[in-house]
Amino acid sequence: PREQWLKALRERDVPAAPINTIAEALDEPQVQHLQMVRRFGDGARALDLVGFPFAFSEADLPQALPPPTVGEHTEEMLRRAGYGEANIAALRDASAI
Repeated sequence: PREQWLKALRERDVPAAPINTIAEALDEPQVQHLQMVRRFGDGARALDLVGFPFAFSEADLPQALPPPTVGEHTEEMLRRAGYGEANIAALRDASAI
């Protein structure tokens, strides 16, 4: 078991630390203190995700949006790329978007 190996290594002054599961890593006191897991979005789309890997003592990170759903911004991006409504409709009709 992991604890047995860690104990044996520490008794011999071998630097060692456990390899945590994701759940164990997210449950670490330092992760909790730094609020590394943040809620992105609201309501049904709210997701708990790992935030920035570092924190600044005097900077509050803004509340971010959750990742977009598949295709959520496709038409907006096509318009920004210069596609007209007819071109977008043709892509939609061809099941390309």
